[in-house]
Amino acid sequence: MRFSNVRRVAVETTGLADVNKFDINSLLLLAGTAWASLEQLEIRSLQNAPISSPLRFPNLVRLQIGRFEHRLGTPVWDLPKLEELNLDPAGGSILRSIVHAELPRLRYFAVEGETGWCYGGVRDDRNEDTVYPFLRKHGSKLVEVRISKCLPEIILSTCPNLRVYRLSEGQVSHPPFDNMTTPHASLVSLVLPQYYNYGRPREQGYITAWDALFKSLAIGRDGPTPSADCLFPSLVEVKIWGWKWPTTPQDIQHNKMVKWAEGIHSKGIRVLAHDNTSWRPRVKHGR
Repeated sequence: MRFSNVRRVAVETTGLADVNKFDINSLLLLAGTAWASLEQLEIRSLQNAPISSPLRFPNLVRLQIGRFEHRLGTPVWDLPKLEELNLDPAGGSILRSIVHAELPRLRYFAVEGETGWCYGGVRDDRNEDTVYPFLRKHGSKLVEVRISKCLPEIILSTCPNLRVYRLSEGQVSHPPFDNMTTPHASLVSLVLPQYYNYGRPREQGYITAWDALFKSLAIGRDGPTPSADCLFPSLVEVKIWGWKWPTTPQDIQHNKMVKWAEGIHSKGIRVLAHDNTSWRPRVKHGR
């Protein structure tokens, strides 16, 4: 049976028993049974098995793989049109195999959630279960990245053509750009996690980190054009995930995000709420 017009397949598994896992041999069968039209593949739980042939998906554009159990063999991928790769925290083994693929059209890469496998040893290129070898080979192709626990300086140094960078909450718990030594010329949009204006544990350290972040974005932007010490000379917008602008004069006056937004608005960078509305200075603080 051949399904020549299928464009999207989603394999949902519970992970409660081996029978619920989609194994590599099934994936190989899927790839070789005429699924040349397949453009999007989502697998929630993938189990490895010995294979002798490459996994060829000639028209696959988007690939999302959840939990991957590495047991035997290493799959070889042929993904000439892949543009988007999205892995979950248990994707270290699958990444170890995909790193060897050419991926000439890859543009978007995300690792969602708690990613211990790509954090602790991320600086060590001998650790093949980290994200660093993948970024070292494919980073120059990427224009948008979200990796929850990878050091920002690693991402920015290996992805020189990055235009959109999505930071996680953990990445802004400390000033994320303090260790940057070289400006990043291509970044135009920075997406930040939700900011909690009130009721945050250890609030002062939290506010200090966000304050340092916005100050770092303003460096080198005092003149009509960014100076040599500007970290992101092409940056034009910062979007705050899940954020809504305050509407009453009292809330506006005491809102830290308003203060930060007004500070970098004057430097040529607009700050957007979750609904893409930008903040425009309207109320003076301290009144």
